[in-house]
Amino acid sequence: MILLRRPVLLVLIAALILSSAVPLLITSGYALQQPYDDELKELYIRVYRLGREGIDVSDIVNDMNRVVELVNAGRLDEADKLIRDIESRVARLETEAGDILFWENFRKYSVVAILISLPIIAYIFLPRLYLEAWYRLRRRWLVKR
Repeated sequence: MILLRRPVLLVLIAALILSSAVPLLITSGYALQQPYDDELKELYIRVYRLGREGIDVSDIVNDMNRVVELVNAGRLDEADKLIRDIESRVARLETEAGDILFWENFRKYSVVAILISLPIIAYIFLPRLYLEAWYRLRRRWLVKR
């Protein structure tokens, strides 16, 4: 009976050790990913602000999704390089945001101004063009008395 208790006791001790080691492994893996989580949260906030201002950030969002996939796959070196690339692009967009928005708004309002002015231009110049064409087509006509 004592011989049976010893293997059972060893199995119980091994199960206890393994059950306590699994959370340690998961926690240590999470500790490795924690800096990436913080960096991605900070980048997400910056990208969200840029997108809310009207700047196209779809490529950056796709790259951020790729970073999450790389971190989950354990390819931390590639994820780190991609994060640095995203940070530089976001920083560049943040510095150029004012110019980008100015030229985008300038383009939009210019198109609106042109579309609004087309009826005015047609009202002024269409009768003149019509009369000019009418005169040129009929200038060789002779009038009989």
